[in-house]
Amino acid sequence: MLRPIARALADRDGAIVPLISEADPADHLILERHLCIDTTAAGGNAQLLAAAG
Repeated sequence: MLRPIARALADRDGAIVPLISEADPADHLILERHLCIDTTAAGGNAQLLAAAG
């Protein structure tokens, strides 16, 4: 039922538009986390950075 609408949104040009429906109300509660270790301060040497911290 939502697949044709999702396909139409995916095929259009321009800004990304979310498909909001009552079918999956918990989708907006999903949390995504990322861990980024900036090694540039240690010249790209992750072991040197870990030893300093």
